[in-house]
Amino acid sequence: SNSLPLKSVLFEIRKENGELVYNELETDAKGRIYVELEAGNYHITELQGLTGYEVDKTVHKITIRPGKSEVLRIKNTPLAGLRLFKLDSISGKGIYNTEFMVFDANNRVVGTFYSDSEGIIDFSSVLVEGRYTIRETRESPGYYPDDIPRTVEFVAGKVTEITWYNTPIMGQIQVNKYSEDDNQVNGLPAGTPLEGAIFEVYSYKSGNVVDRFVTSSNGRGVSQPLPLGRYIVKEVQSPSFYQLNSKELDVTIEFATQIVKLDFTNKSANTGVLITKTGNIEATPGSTISYDNKTIQHTYTIPRTDFYWRDTLPVNDVRLNRIVT
Repeated sequence: SNSLPLKSVLFEIRKENGELVYNELETDAKGRIYVELEAGNYHITELQGLTGYEVDKTVHKITIRPGKSEVLRIKNTPLAGLRLFKLDSISGKGIYNTEFMVFDANNRVVGTFYSDSEGIIDFSSVLVEGRYTIRETRESPGYYPDDIPRTVEFVAGKVTEITWYNTPIMGQIQVNKYSEDDNQVNGLPAGTPLEGAIFEVYSYKSGNVVDRFVTSSNGRGVSQPLPLGRYIVKEVQSPSFYQLNSKELDVTIEFATQIVKLDFTNKSANTGVLITKTGNIEATPGSTISYDNKTIQHTYTIPRTDFYWRDTLPVNDVRLNRIVT
């Protein structure tokens, strides 16, 4: 383009029937390639262009006649790009529908533009080369504005990218965890703050987990700062000796620095064991006493992997010569 020679551009030459004649021919410092070809029809294709230029995808047809030289001139269009990426400073995801105004070097308004669903604005097709100033004129809901202008140079042959971050307006979710009743196992009375409950916070819209936190010794657990919006809070692991609270709470953080406070209680878990034992009530000297434990099971209301029990044999009125299990 503009008659500038392009070095190191690669081409291939094939006969009209597709037979490969030359592969990866490279232009020299003057942008030229010299080859000798038999008379006939040929197809010439650019394989690899030069950085900053579009690859010429045209299949060029040329006819070589006996005793004559042919010249094929190919031009490459310089790449020119000016793109803005509007991103969330916390998640790195694109921010939709942020408004920008663009001003030229004389401070005249060129146009108003809006970020797409990926947070991108591509100015390449609407701006010519030159210096521009870009201002954010309306932030997306849920974000603090960034009114610092950016000045950029839009140059042919160069792709200019601007990354523009916005900080989300955030709040938090606080859970207060208490014992709902008197716990006979650990001796804690009703209303005691409970440590070790694990909660997950889900985005209401996507259903994805956005945070996970644990209650401390004062029974309080607090999420990390979260963008304004709607969430679902679930308890996913209860404190020891307490049943899981399956209640799901629908929560909305509505304004900056808001701390939405929630109370969760847990009922004491049943940690009993059920055993049904049958056997002798009376026995004569020298006889065998037999006992059967027909039912052995736990009645826990919380997950457990094992338990044990102690069985007491009669020793006050008898002498045991042998015990067989």
